[in-house]
Amino acid sequence: CSGFGSLEILEYCFENNIILCRLPSHISHKLQPCDIGVFGPLKTAYREQVERLYRGGANTVGKEHFTSLYSPARAKALTPKNIKSGWIKAGLYPFNPDRVPRDMPKPHAELTVPKANEVNAVPCSQEEPLQTPVTAEALMSLRSLV
Repeated sequence: CSGFGSLEILEYCFENNIILCRLPSHISHKLQPCDIGVFGPLKTAYREQVERLYRGGANTVGKEHFTSLYSPARAKALTPKNIKSGWIKAGLYPFNPDRVPRDMPKPHAELTVPKANEVNAVPCSQEEPLQTPVTAEALMSLRSLV
């Protein structure tokens, strides 16, 4: 089963009051501090190093050049200021939900997620093929099989 261990993780989270968050597809790059604050400056700094090498007379940039180009780019981009900036811009630290990018899909207003102890688990037949649960009720029902 490709999802082996997933139920154990969910049980651990329930037992330890850990709230799981499902991110919408194709947006994690807008929520990751390194994507927001570090990788852009790193890409720019690396490009500057490559251009410097070309201006110095190199015709090609190969694997043998990577570390000599990456090291100064890394030193320039991976600064405490850029790293902290990524966390701030993502709204993760300090926590600020108003910092979430404006083009993020909004959750449905009627969407509510019940707490684990509020869900009425209905036992499912073991003859039914197991499927990935998509609701809290389905998760609790699957959990009762284990």
